[in-house]
Amino acid sequence: MQGMFNECSALTSLDLSSFDTSHVTDISYMFDGCYSLISLNLASFDTSNVVNRDLMFYKCSSLSKLSLGKSISIYGTSLPTASGANASKTWQNIGNGSEKKPEGSHSWTSDHFMKQYKGTLDSDTYVLFKERAEPLTMNYVDQDGKSITGVSPVTVAGYVFVSSDKEVTDSKCSSSK
Repeated sequence: MQGMFNECSALTSLDLSSFDTSHVTDISYMFDGCYSLISLNLASFDTSNVVNRDLMFYKCSSLSKLSLGKSISIYGTSLPTASGANASKTWQNIGNGSEKKPEGSHSWTSDHFMKQYKGTLDSDTYVLFKERAEPLTMNYVDQDGKSITGVSPVTVAGYVFVSSDKEVTDSKCSSSK
């Protein structure tokens, strides 16, 4: 299966969940150059006999949904690293959630995903997702730090951001857990 879909640059979605790969030994470069590939289902892949998986996902820069099963290893597959506009995104399993609101327990960078994924424990569909931050509770206080009467605390959910160039100068912010 080496290079099977190599340079299929117009391919956007592929469901290979019915493939029997139990006797395959080489899946290197399988999706190399599939620049437009967004969604890939490898749920039935068995890579127990694979000896070469080098650069399997090389140049799959649009890949953002990946379904993986119990018998696949993605170690060393060159899963694209999130960069540019996707720099703060991680691979998160959907769990009981949805693509737009994953609720799985794993949130990994591409490098960690390739190293940490254990099919028997982690099989699921993963999406490239902006990582959620812990909820933040805002308590409104006056200049002396006393709670403002009649204003209830507000709890908001948020996202983890890599950096910000904005400066807040006229507000005081503190947090507690």
